Amino acid sequence: MYYIAGVTKDGMEMCCDFGFDMIERIVLDDVLMDIPQKVMDELDIAKRFSYFGDKPDVNAVDLVGQKAQRLQIKYGIDVLREHCQSVIVERKPLLAILKRMWIKLRNVPGWQCGLKIMPTELFKHIVLYHPQLLRSLLGKEKYGVWNHADDRVRAIGVLNKFIDFLEHNDNLRQIAIYNELTCPHWDASGEMRFNSSGRLVAFNYFGRGNGQSYKYYSQLEVWQRT
Repeated sequence: MYYIAGVTKDGMEMCCDFGFDMIERIVLDDVLMDIPQKVMDELDIAKRFSYFGDKPDVNAVDLVGQKAQRLQIKYGIDVLREHCQSVIVERKPLLAILKRMWIKLRNVPGWQCGLKIMPTELFKHIVLYHPQLLRSLLGKEKYGVWNHADDRVRAIGVLNKFIDFLEHNDNLRQIAIYNELTCPHWDASGEMRFNSSGRLVAFNYFGRGNGQSYKYYSQLEVWQRT
């Protein structure tokens, strides 16, 4: 449910054949929720949102710099949490923060996932949905009853997995964490990118029915949207 892609130094996005299943995703989000906002700000988070409307009656350059609320009021462009396609973070700061969290968990034997649902700021936080909300949606028939006694062991395992991936892919400048849970981005007609202050930095309209239109560059082994 969390698919990871990488962005190289030249700005090309490449698939990584790496991700997290539903349980790992929830545990990872619990760890990320435990990071103080002051530390979270070091990640310089950007978020991409899928756009599902017609081509706006305004040049994309005129939209850049405007906040989400302004886009909705003036142009009818919705920026919804459930349409967040991916979160973009710098690899090095993310790796450093994950290592700090690994040390914390190793030194807190009684660490457990948070049970109180707290809202997350849409643009400043890396987590889209509070993990306790996702935990409450798990089907007991498939996943059983969540045993919080296993939280710390699971969290250390997820951190080991993510840290190992980031350390062995030092050719990547950024990491794109895709939201496969709620965003049907294959059906999108456009894409919007916002910075952590909630301002639009790029708008790419590629047309209805072109959400799956990508070109493969064999020499680089990457897919890029056409």
